[in-house]
Amino acid sequence: MPAKKEVRKEVNTAEFGRKYYDIVDVFSQKLMSQIVELKNDAKLSDEVMNKLGKVVMQESTSFKDWGFDQLIKVVKK
Repeated sequence: MPAKKEVRKEVNTAEFGRKYYDIVDVFSQKLMSQIVELKNDAKLSDEVMNKLGKVVMQESTSFKDWGFDQLIKVVKK
C-alpha cells in the first residue's frame, strides 16, 4: 500500500492568532463569570474579587502568548 502524501496548507498566522486569542478570551470570561458567582455564593470581599480578577487576566495573557508561540512552532514544521 503506498504511503499517503502529506498535504500542507498555508496558514494565515494573523487569522489563526486572532481565532486562538478569541478562544482564550471566551475561556477567561467564563472563569470571570464563575468568580462572580462565587462572590455571590461565598460572599467574597471586593478586595478578594479584584485579586482573583487580576490573576485570571494576567494568567490568560501569559497563556495566550505562550500558547500561540507553541502552536506556531508546530504549524511551521
